[in-house]
Formats: sequence, C-alpha cells, structure tokens
Amino acid sequence: HCPIAMFAHGDHVLALQGHPEFRPAYAAAMLERRRALLGDELVARARATLDVEPDRGVVARWIVAFLGRALAAGRYEEPGSP
Repeated sequence: HCPIAMFAHGDHVLALQGHPEFRPAYAAAMLERRRALLGDELVARARATLDVEPDRGVVARWIVAFLGRALAAGRYEEPGSP
C-alpha cells in the first residue's frame, strides 16, 4: 500500500512512511488491534511481510546522513539548542 516509503527533497525534507523501529511482534499486535478496521485479508497479507527483516540499519544510516548534511549546511538545529 506504500510504493514510496521514504523520500528526500534536496537537503530540506526527509519523509518516512514506514516504522523501521517497530519489531515484528509489535507490528503484529498493532495489526491485530486493527483487524476489525482492516479486515482479515489485509491483516494476513501484512502479517506475511513480518517474516522479512526490515533494513533498520540502512534506514538509520540514511536518516543520520541526511541530518548530518542538514546540520553541516546550517539547516537543522539540534533539539534544545538556543
């Protein structure tokens, strides 16, 4: 349902649709909580994808690199900075 899960627009915008931080057990629990809304077929298809380990490390490196470039370019302030 999400052909483009992540994109960047220059060094200004980074958008991420997915949740690489979710562990399979948590995602499965979220699917079960929404079964009435999503329906059995969609939940079954989604649960089948939980057997594939997400590329958390790759996504984390992309995010860190993006924020590093933004920080170096003066386009990002660390939270809590004056």
